Amino acid sequence: MNKYAPQYTFKEGIRLRLLYVLYSIPVILFLWGVCGETKISYWLRCSPYGRHVFFYGEFVGMYILFGCVSLFFWIRNDYPVIKLKQYPLPNKKVIRKMRYRYGWRAVIPALIKLLICLSFFIISIWGYFQATIIINNNINVIESESNIPLVCN
Repeated sequence: MNKYAPQYTFKEGIRLRLLYVLYSIPVILFLWGVCGETKISYWLRCSPYGRHVFFYGEFVGMYILFGCVSLFFWIRNDYPVIKLKQYPLPNKKVIRKMRYRYGWRAVIPALIKLLICLSFFIISIWGYFQATIIINNNINVIESESNIPLVCN
């Protein structure tokens, strides 16, 4: 039995990296929609509920989204690692040269990733209370200290 996992070819590695770039496009579009001069950013500034949506989206929704996406990828990639107690999985290609690991040496990194996924959900619970505090107590301070004049029609 071979000690090392099979590797991607050069072309497959380039294709895989390009897919990662394509997966980041929705994040870039979201940031452009919130931070850029668009109808969404205008609504966030001028609507009476725009700041609520922004703060709850920033402190709660973003972490729930990250938690769901990371949990999806964790279940897809690392659950079989825990089940078989082997990393990388049999016949799974890797980008760099990597030896097979068995037992707890294969399971510990997968469990750490699970804890990171679950921490996103815990942070979103904490963020709910923080967003509520910011909206209830500090909304007038934010409006008075803002250097950007709000011009809403």
